Amino acid sequence: MAKKFVPVSKRRVEWKNVEHTKPSSSGCVFFVDLSDRATIVVKGSSTVVADVFGNRLAELMGVSTPSSYVVPFTGEEFSALQHHVHLGCDEKWRPRVKKELNRPFLIVMDLVRPAKDMYGISKRANDMSDEYISLALRPDVLRQVGQVLALDLALNNWDRMPLVWRNEGNGANIMFSFNRVDKSCKVVAIDQALTGIDAQFSKYNEYLEKVDGVLEALEALPEMLETSGVEAMRAEESAFSQVFAFYEEWGGERLEVQHRVAICLGVLEGMLRLVERVTPEAVSALVGEMEDICRHDWQDVWKTGMERLHPEFVNTVVDKFRAREHALRALQPKLEHAILFACSGLSPVKGTQHGGSNESHVKVAAIQRPGLHVAQQVEWIDAHFARERALGVPPTDLLVFSEMWMPEALRHAAHSPLALHPTIKAYAEAATRNKCYIVLGTATEVLEHASPSSPASSSTSSSSSSSSSSSSSPLSSVTTAYCTSCLVGPHGFIGSYRKRRPQGSLAPGETVGVWDTPIGRIAIMICFDLENQDILDETLRLQPDILANPVYIPRNPAGGTGLGPWNTSTEQMALNYERICKQHAVTLVRADSSSALGTSQVLSPYHTVRAATPRPCDVVALVEKARPLSRTARAAAAAAATFGAASSSSSASSSSASSSSSSSASASSSYSASSSSSSYSASSPSSVGTSTATGRGGGGGG
Repeated sequence: MAKKFVPVSKRRVEWKNVEHTKPSSSGCVFFVDLSDRATIVVKGSSTVVADVFGNRLAELMGVSTPSSYVVPFTGEEFSALQHHVHLGCDEKWRPRVKKELNRPFLIVMDLVRPAKDMYGISKRANDMSDEYISLALRPDVLRQVGQVLALDLALNNWDRMPLVWRNEGNGANIMFSFNRVDKSCKVVAIDQALTGIDAQFSKYNEYLEKVDGVLEALEALPEMLETSGVEAMRAEESAFSQVFAFYEEWGGERLEVQHRVAICLGVLEGMLRLVERVTPEAVSALVGEMEDICRHDWQDVWKTGMERLHPEFVNTVVDKFRAREHALRALQPKLEHAILFACSGLSPVKGTQHGGSNESHVKVAAIQRPGLHVAQQVEWIDAHFARERALGVPPTDLLVFSEMWMPEALRHAAHSPLALHPTIKAYAEAATRNKCYIVLGTATEVLEHASPSSPASSSTSSSSSSSSSSSSSPLSSVTTAYCTSCLVGPHGFIGSYRKRRPQGSLAPGETVGVWDTPIGRIAIMICFDLENQDILDETLRLQPDILANPVYIPRNPAGGTGLGPWNTSTEQMALNYERICKQHAVTLVRADSSSALGTSQVLSPYHTVRAATPRPCDVVALVEKARPLSRTARAAAAAAATFGAASSSSSASSSSASSSSSSSASASSSYSASSSSSSYSASSPSSVGTSTATGRGGGGGG
């Protein structure tokens, strides 16, 4: 059983147990191995008072730093430390050890382990894997780096990262401590010191102007991202450009926009933490603690260090943060928002919906039909658009097919992108020909992983669906099966989404599926995923315009194929999600299969259109594009609108192009003045029965 770690400041070091001493490259820091396998650090410093104050302030602020304490020259421990640490080193190092330890006050601290400094996390370090590099670039880790920067700003600690200091920085003074079990990473600050500036010197005001510059850069960041996007974070004149360049140089990895914003957010969070914890009273108490450390001085070393400390300098810098506390707190969610979007590959500020069937609307269709083989499905898509052209109606911008719509499994190797699969390429070519976007329902995606195991011991995990066994897997590979939906568009494959809450032997997906397109921000959630609040919230935070929801709702065998269960299901579904569409300014396109219950619907912030039959049909709606208001303003206005009032209904039914167009106008005019969508249905070349849509308008329409 592993021994519980006890910080060095809370235990007595037995110096007689020193086995080996090794100096650092700087010569004033020594790594001391003890017989109980512990390693501690002994430091002799000419700025011991400033170092101790910096460490204590880091602890007060909540930044991780090694536990430490001061050994004064007056105690028995001091003599034991000098003697055994000197004896523990190699003969060639003893003169240096003797010289550096010949100081009246020594600092003893824990060694940070397991950990790497900034050079150690780079690809240039042969003993570091890509796994650890990716951990060091995670937004939560970079936010910790930013908090260390805020500490340095309060201390004027120039010997780490060059935020406002014109130097190359020192990557050895920031450590990354990895936990292999939970994959967490803690950023540890070492060797921080207060370099206080007396108010009578000109450098005092010069430094405070630099602090103001950092604050102004933070406050201007949201507008910069809106107007200049990613390039704003790469501009050489940015107040953080030196830090970004330093991190890239030492870490050997390019910082993307989410990495850069995460560092800035960490600086902001560190400033707010300083405002909360580092009050004038707390600084005074810290100074009193520093005075108590030295009861007997040696040639005024400690006294001189205290006189040069200028702790009021810290109060002045933190007061700068405090003066802008309100603005910083208002800025915090904006930067969190920017990181969230950037990590998902989205712009923090959405572009305008310039694509679509006309200037004001996007035409969407939930296709309620049984699954067919690839060639038949592609033929149906082409025929759908050919009929629209023949009828002279606006072309559909987005087709959404149902879950289990693609019967063939999508089998591919891990190194071969899904976009190159022949089936996906066939659908992408159909989308290119017809200049539309298509959510390809779902298929069983079988991902093959190379395995070093022998054929006899290799294992396979795949779907229970017969479709997944359409082709055999090599015995030397292991497979993982997912329920996957894909989005293709006029320019080919856009992205894929794996079901997060699958059933049976299917593996769960791990990420959201949201993409920016000319017709709006499109999200995909497969069937039951929509009913999981955590997944729904995660997706809605990315502010999609259209949420495609391929589903397959089985019919109750005991209930037959009557209209009772179908009516109940479609009505209940509408009531559940109309409020969500209204509050979040999103259109939900739910596509069910006609071989299932047939509960297809289109729910916009203004009205609901649902299939009028469980048989094959298309549920088509013209959805208004985002208005020139902010999404927040639109959501607030929608939430304030009356919900739950008695609803009125309007229906339209057609079997020809002319009746389809007149039904659209009739449905649109039946809504209240605030409704700005029109709905209609069009018979398709392969329809089995009458293709009809029913619209729910008024207050109850959501």
